[in-house]
Amino acid sequence: MVRKLKEYNILVDGRSHRVKLTKGDEESPLLVEVDEKTYDVKVQDEFNCGKPASIKVSGKLYKIELEEVNKSKPFQVKVNGRLYRVEYEASRRLCQETIETALSAAPRKSTSRLTEDRGVVTALMPGRVVTLKVNVGDSVKDGDALCVLEAMKMENEIVAPTAGVIKEVMVTEGASVSRGEPLMIIE
Repeated sequence: MVRKLKEYNILVDGRSHRVKLTKGDEESPLLVEVDEKTYDVKVQDEFNCGKPASIKVSGKLYKIELEEVNKSKPFQVKVNGRLYRVEYEASRRLCQETIETALSAAPRKSTSRLTEDRGVVTALMPGRVVTLKVNVGDSVKDGDALCVLEAMKMENEIVAPTAGVIKEVMVTEGASVSRGEPLMIIE
């Protein structure tokens, strides 16, 4: 019987991840789902903050070390000698909600990323496309609204990073997008 234990939104080196911990069976006592991919995790050594430990993730051995886990501020985790900066998004959300309350209810403008290849506009954050404001063939100027992306209960207006003509729209209203996913092409 699989039983859900905890669920988190975390940032690892600035990238957002959804993590779910579930209790499995005797053979796989802990299952960890990261961004909808499930991993079997077995702790090889006794795990204590400040001391190195070994864990097996889907059969592969990792050496990990962390000083402390702090839900209110960023902390570092060392995995096989490489340092990662980890932060619970809940602590960021508290700060964000305070700022949001002070701002007007109007959508924020967010300049999208334009990649070097083919003028592809990509999402700067994971979210859901609420509104498309352009169609194929539309001319846009730098700063024109392209679409509205809802992320963490906030609407973010994605604006054109350059002038041009919309060659292709790669998303539809209601679609979920990942950070870096192509939204449209400006030529």
